[in-house]
Amino acid sequence: MGRKAGFRDEDVFGAVARLAIKGRGVVTRDISEVSGVSVGSLYHRFGSLDGVLAETWLWGQEALQPHLVPPVLTGQAKGGLGAALNVLSFCKRDPGQALVVAMIARATLLPGPVPDGLSPRVAAIDNARAEAFETFGAEVGCGRDTAELGILRFPLSCVQMYLPDREIPATIGGMVRLAYWAAVKRRDG
Repeated sequence: MGRKAGFRDEDVFGAVARLAIKGRGVVTRDISEVSGVSVGSLYHRFGSLDGVLAETWLWGQEALQPHLVPPVLTGQAKGGLGAALNVLSFCKRDPGQALVVAMIARATLLPGPVPDGLSPRVAAIDNARAEAFETFGAEVGCGRDTAELGILRFPLSCVQMYLPDREIPATIGGMVRLAYWAAVKRRDG
């Protein structure tokens, strides 16, 4: 029987997020230093730097997914608004995961081929979101890209103004509502 892990994955993911938002490349040595987890333990747990980065991306995105996709799949404009506000609430409630979701470019954490074993999880997120936004856009009449902008991208842009150092003010909810309705409103002629 193996030894019990002496660290939490979330501590490593938080370290990756703090390093990635600095805008430089993230390397294993720096993750080890910031997280307090040895390089050997990181490789043992995650297999490679790409494994640590991909698991960090998944940590944020999988946590957001249940707050985002189910309300979008209602196909109703109010469901989309609920999802947009859920994105904002998620970022307020989980600032570490919000850094991953809102502040770090996908290409930073998924720079190349996704490590074996993780690609089905990444594909599941991507496919569920694509289907949800496509369905919502068709049913509400705003199109897929506009649905994604109103429901996900606008709230994340609002959050980016404040993270990582400032609290997201309550007034941002009103801004997200306005941006959402401006984006998804049906265009007649």
